[in-house]
Amino acid sequence: PSPPYEGGNWNRRIDRLILVPHRDLHRLPLPALFTLANLGNTDRNPSKNLAITTLPSVKMGLNLSSREITPTSELLAIAYPNSSGFAPLPYAVLEVAAIRQFFPHGSSLADTEATASRVAQFLETAPLLLHFAGHGTYNFNTPLAAYLALAGEDKLTLKQLLELPLGDIALVTLAACETAITGNETIAAEYVGLVSGFLSRGVPYVISTLWVVESAASALLVAYFYRQLVKGKSPAIALMSAQSWLRRLTAGKLRRLYGVILARLPEDEYRIRPYLETESENLATMNAIDRLYESPYHWAAFTLTGL
Repeated sequence: PSPPYEGGNWNRRIDRLILVPHRDLHRLPLPALFTLANLGNTDRNPSKNLAITTLPSVKMGLNLSSREITPTSELLAIAYPNSSGFAPLPYAVLEVAAIRQFFPHGSSLADTEATASRVAQFLETAPLLLHFAGHGTYNFNTPLAAYLALAGEDKLTLKQLLELPLGDIALVTLAACETAITGNETIAAEYVGLVSGFLSRGVPYVISTLWVVESAASALLVAYFYRQLVKGKSPAIALMSAQSWLRRLTAGKLRRLYGVILARLPEDEYRIRPYLETESENLATMNAIDRLYESPYHWAAFTLTGL
């Protein structure tokens, strides 16, 4: 066969790239570097993207098997738990409401319902898609103590995750802070972290974040990601499409989007409406062509680990 690299156009012959970073390289947004270098450019030709994922190790990748995701797939959303000691996430309400539109057969555990016992019970029933919209932390001294914050003082730690019975989950989205960070301790030669915990249990795809993500940007990106997913795009292409869309999103387009959402909300809705009305007023003072989330800070933190 002809070599993959000819005249600087190697990405025309490769449509899939799996990165296996070594040690602390796991903490860098390596897929974003390829995106910025136009190897996976979604601005020019979305139909010919380079699908980029990462893996903690080749061994872990060999143990994974892909699972089909369809618009009829069941989704469990663990939504904006009222976690003690953490700030509220107003846009998480909008995020989950938008996602649920794509998965009418889904269910959610929100606020005080998102207790450790109920989450464990729902995970045992094996929804195909798991979405977490809340806070997550990493413990550098004790990686197994990394956790997703649930209702009140409840937590889902990495140690607990490794002991839970999980079913055929095809995709886990951790729209939380610092969920992709890994430590140098090992579990069967894999880097320790919440992502590796899910992968070790057979989940083929995990979306996570490398740093604290701005709430509005996170909600917009994740909602657009699921929209692409139910259209039949692979998780890798759906995420890259969402990142490209967020990079190009202007103040004018976002204000129109918020206007459409506000028009569909009930008049007595009080959780989302006040925030969107305030944001719409702020957007009206901006230049309509300004790209609000063009900086990699807003979109490069999201990374897809898996096949």
